[in-house]
Amino acid sequence: MFNRYRVLEVLWSLTSYHRVQGSPELVRAVNYLQGVLEKLNRDLGNLLEIRRLKFKYDGLSEYLTLRSPTPWRLRKGELILKSLSNEEIVRLTTDDHPLLAVTGSPPGEAKAPVRWIASEEDWMEFKEGEVALITYDLKDAYRRALEYKPSGVILLNPNSRGYPYVGLFLTRKELRDNLPPAMSLPGQLYEVLKGTDLRAELNLETDLNGEEELPVLVVRVGREPWIAFGAHICHPKPGANDNASGSVLTLELLHYVLETKIYERLPFGFAFLWFPEHYGSMALMSSELGEELAEGVLLYLNLDMVGTDLSEGNLFLVEPPLGTISGLYNLLREVFMRVTGYRELFGNSTPVRSKLSLYARGSDHDVFSSLGIPSASFISWPDKYYHSSYDDLSSLSLDTLELVYNVIVSFLRELTNSHERGDLKNQLSFREEIEVLRLRVIGGSEDILSPI
Repeated sequence: MFNRYRVLEVLWSLTSYHRVQGSPELVRAVNYLQGVLEKLNRDLGNLLEIRRLKFKYDGLSEYLTLRSPTPWRLRKGELILKSLSNEEIVRLTTDDHPLLAVTGSPPGEAKAPVRWIASEEDWMEFKEGEVALITYDLKDAYRRALEYKPSGVILLNPNSRGYPYVGLFLTRKELRDNLPPAMSLPGQLYEVLKGTDLRAELNLETDLNGEEELPVLVVRVGREPWIAFGAHICHPKPGANDNASGSVLTLELLHYVLETKIYERLPFGFAFLWFPEHYGSMALMSSELGEELAEGVLLYLNLDMVGTDLSEGNLFLVEPPLGTISGLYNLLREVFMRVTGYRELFGNSTPVRSKLSLYARGSDHDVFSSLGIPSASFISWPDKYYHSSYDDLSSLSLDTLELVYNVIVSFLRELTNSHERGDLKNQLSFREEIEVLRLRVIGGSEDILSPI
């Protein structure tokens, strides 16, 4: 019932958008998905409850513990690198790839010599007004660079072939200063450029003013309480595994629920959620609808990066925090181990490299867990194209997507069988799982003891 044609069609569309938080492209991607859902609903005779919640990216609004980022609109950008003799070596534009512009960068121009920064020690030679070309620890590189007053910043990851994705998420207070533009280079240029004395010309047009919609989609079918599935829909183009994969799998699970009408046979319904990562899930759960979900969700399943080729990575099921483990999750864990062929054997699991993980932060299950909702997360890791422009459809494994789909569908079938046997109430009860504690505390395998 996993429809590969349908999955590819949605993946192709989602990955065509530069789904950066605070950008109009993210809104357009959500518009596209809402259109898909509304057409499906019309075909079903308006069976679904579809809600579009519109929050704000304005750098001011606060949702639970987070303040929303400033909006960011990319107009255009160009980066030229020349030798000191003025010979042009590289000319790139945002038409080649939007990740040439570092996400969240302020606008600006710079024409200056380039200083290679490969370690903290290299800053000692840096001269104010130069362009810093940074090749290490890119996550916080821009803010570290500001104290040396560069005219521009270029980020390059020598260990990745594509353009790196780094989100600046500058605050309103930071944007009061005259900040330099930030651009990036694809990693494959490192071998071409290393050791070369360069001059750089940066020209970047962006807009961080006003506000932009922070969109959230909620679809429900059946009656309260709910089992909820969710995925963050944001990420720079193409963002196939991270996280068009989770977004399309959430949609595919909705198709399963509708095609089987499983919601008619169970004493609870289903909710399907799409939001920008963390900011969107926090905005949702701070709303009136979020309060309703917090009271009515029996189990939340987060789908984030579920398309890694398992010949190069592992499929993890990240457990809820101990205090929220429930009978429903225990059943899911059993099904996960059975369907994936998981075997606890000297810390190894075969044949599909599936692993259980203690609760680990890093995606939107954090938000639901913090509110006391039993929340587990599926993730395939590592991903060699993580946060790069090479995270495209060619690197995505439909087999992994289908495997996660089969795990969840098998779980739902088990719930249905349990209900028909009359013992579903045991799965719905909240209880401390002694076997889990035994494995962890007394002699658990390395797989179970190690978070991702």
